[in-house]
Amino acid sequence: MQSLADQYGCTDAETAQAVVAAGERQRTALGHYSGAMFHYGGEWYWGVDRLYHLENRLIELGVGRSSGRQLAPRPPTETGPVVDDGSLTLEIYPSVRSPYSAVAFDAAVDLAKATGVRLVVRPVLPMVMRGLPVTRTKGQYIFSDAAREARAGGQTDWGNYYEPIGEPVRRCYSLYPWAVGQGRGIEYLSAFMAAAFRQGVNTGTDGGLRRVVVAAGLPWEEARTVVDNDEWQEEIEANRLAMYEFGLWGVPSFRLLDASGETRLRVWGQDRLWLVSREIQRALTATDPP
Repeated sequence: MQSLADQYGCTDAETAQAVVAAGERQRTALGHYSGAMFHYGGEWYWGVDRLYHLENRLIELGVGRSSGRQLAPRPPTETGPVVDDGSLTLEIYPSVRSPYSAVAFDAAVDLAKATGVRLVVRPVLPMVMRGLPVTRTKGQYIFSDAAREARAGGQTDWGNYYEPIGEPVRRCYSLYPWAVGQGRGIEYLSAFMAAAFRQGVNTGTDGGLRRVVVAAGLPWEEARTVVDNDEWQEEIEANRLAMYEFGLWGVPSFRLLDASGETRLRVWGQDRLWLVSREIQRALTATDPP
């Protein structure tokens, strides 16, 4: 950097700060909160992971030069050709209030079933219930981006949303250990997120939670005697600490473990599920070194 500055010159700190401040003001005015973003025609694209949305838009406008062929297509989730015998473990760290978790949860479960890996679901509290700040601008982008990702993945029923933050999340998690004990933990979380993000159900009411429980194949008459306990808190907190321990904090996060319990891959984000699928195949087709 110093060599380039010596060769081409370098602006003073005051000018540089003014340029950065102007860029931040423009970004704020356009409705975003972070750097490394692309903006086109009123729509934001979160780095290279969303370029395929921009390409699709340009192709639809007829302004591309690639004859409809994408240069950066959405990576597919791979489920073959090798199937595991349970030697690998896939941990999922979702939050039932996270739209990205709702987009990816069922797909992650399907990936585990299709590849034969052992699945462990470790739910955590939403970021705002863990003390992490989420601005209004950030929240708006996350929900709009998640909806765009859901539609791109063929989830046509996405978008009938009813905010489950706070008490609905706590009530949901108070039933989760019981649902696991009934062998329906995965179905229960899936039903809750479907109700909140696809069906517009107020999960904070007894009627809304009853609908979730029944959809998961569980008896409401028994659930109503269990709900609103505090016994879930220790497990949910342990999940958060485990996620932080291996270096991630957002949801959904994924960790792939080998037969000895060592981490093969740890990634954050619903748009990294394709990478998890490739690592599963890489692990299953690996041969011992000579």
